[in-house]
Amino acid sequence: MSYYVYITQVDHCFIADVPALPGCRTFGRSEAEVLENIRDVVRGYLQSLRKKNRAAPKVKVVKLSEQVPSFPRGASGRSMVNVSSKNGIAVPPL
Repeated sequence: MSYYVYITQVDHCFIADVPALPGCRTFGRSEAEVLENIRDVVRGYLQSLRKKNRAAPKVKVVKLSEQVPSFPRGASGRSMVNVSSKNGIAVPPL
């Protein structure tokens, strides 16, 4: 299962948000720190759902155009967070 993670940089702070998982938002002083933090947040969210016997939200991706904008490093952008039921969460390199 994969979720989009939106990362925004405001001054010297990075903010990560997972729109498909309400309330999954965190911050960090660097891109690496915010990615590590969002892994923990998503992991905790999914564990909480499992304890309550609730299914994780399914994400529907709709293709809007042929070209996807590329974001320079340090700018607002998105990353995919891959969720594995065995190992937790892994994020591919940006």
